[in-house]
Amino acid sequence: MDGLSRALGGDVDATAVLLTADDATVDNRLRRREFGPAIEAHLARSRRAADELDALDVAIRIATDGRTPTDIARQLLTAAQWLDG
Repeated sequence: MDGLSRALGGDVDATAVLLTADDATVDNRLRRREFGPAIEAHLARSRRAADELDALDVAIRIATDGRTPTDIARQLLTAAQWLDG
């Protein structure tokens, strides 16, 4: 977060949030978006990125499986204390 604060010009109150989904959800989303022989490379890259992100110390993790963008956004804003519970 120090790098983010410097990039934004000083003292920034930033909150890290990790949006998560199970493997089946991620595979389904990628297969709807990507086509052709490159799909397997996209899936492999996604799994590697998920492993790296899972290893991070992020206090706020929000599961996105089966949820609407509005519901996810409401939880994110509440968790970041931008909305009342």
